[in-house]
Amino acid sequence: VANHLLLVVSSITIAFSEKDNTAALLYGLLSLLSFVLAFGRIREAMSVRGNGLSGILIGIKLTILILATIHGQTQWFDQAYLLSVISMLTALASIVLGFLGQQKALRFYGLLLTLACVLKLVTIDVNNLNTALRVVALIGGGIICFVISAMYTYTERKLDAQARTRLNR
Repeated sequence: VANHLLLVVSSITIAFSEKDNTAALLYGLLSLLSFVLAFGRIREAMSVRGNGLSGILIGIKLTILILATIHGQTQWFDQAYLLSVISMLTALASIVLGFLGQQKALRFYGLLLTLACVLKLVTIDVNNLNTALRVVALIGGGIICFVISAMYTYTERKLDAQARTRLNR
């Protein structure tokens, strides 16, 4: 609980601090310390099976820290499409970590985050674009969803087949 409270306080401090050059190094170090504290014992958290909450908490912590660090260190929040792309990369990291740690809940969190980012990208972020670019954005969002779905399904089937092979031995 203390670890999660520290994460929340440090994320708020990093994200909403005054952006001046003198404190940039201090907030950069606070970001690094927050990542180390949040993910220093990730192997232990990933080894917990059966409780999906640990996997979801890993994904939420990763998302919060990345977005807080980006908000505190850059001006990228002014460009909504960059925020969507960064969130999609965070979702991809959650899916990869979920497969590596065999955390189904973390993979599911990554899929939901991807879906939310693609929906935001093709509905809100492209509002000021002309019709042709909107069509391209919609097709691109559909392709992203299809590719992630295909990769997820392929890898899930492969893992299930490996598990069945181990059980039959």
